[in-house]
Amino acid sequence: CEKGINNYSAYPFKVSAAAYDEGGPGDIGWKFLHGRILDEIGSDFLKLNVRKFDKLHEGEESLAEAMGKVFKFGDTNLKSSLSNILSTYFFRDMQNIMPGWEWLKGDKIRSRDVLEQNGVTKFLNSANDMVQVVLNIGVLVRKVSGKGILLLFDELQALENVEKRTTEIHHAFLQMADHSNSDVGFVWGYQGDGQQTELPSVIQSPDDIISRLGVSTQSLGI
Repeated sequence: CEKGINNYSAYPFKVSAAAYDEGGPGDIGWKFLHGRILDEIGSDFLKLNVRKFDKLHEGEESLAEAMGKVFKFGDTNLKSSLSNILSTYFFRDMQNIMPGWEWLKGDKIRSRDVLEQNGVTKFLNSANDMVQVVLNIGVLVRKVSGKGILLLFDELQALENVEKRTTEIHHAFLQMADHSNSDVGFVWGYQGDGQQTELPSVIQSPDDIISRLGVSTQSLGI
């Protein structure tokens, strides 16, 4: 509940997988889930943590440079671009954060030249990039608050409809389950038939995600 959120060791965000549809006009693959993750985290939460970090960092280096050194995931261009996005669009109150928000969500960029002028050298062209951005946000949150981020993926049975992007979604969850990530946790919520619990096949097979989490299909009853 919101009232007791500060009593937990992680900030929880509910991410609904409902309405996943590869036949419709909307996003599919990991981008569908990534967009919902960012929507739930929200710009206000990002601003709060960027401003907290600004108060913590010392020295002559810029806010962007300091954040870039804290981030753990991705290549130098991704870390630098993310830190420039956050310091430019999510530090001060700006009338238009849309260019930064489009970059974070991996959306079509309408002001690419503006972003490049603000130090962006990499755009999110893959699920791998998107996962690394979320993991780095988790690193930032941990740095300023001592807390992680917890993503509750709800209505995950909708991912049974995945046909075109199975490898992409599976690998994204596998990245998040890697032991190198200690700042962004996740929980799966899904509806079974009342007799047998069945994870969506895109997650269940192969079983490397489940085994990386320290459980087995037998212990899950699937």
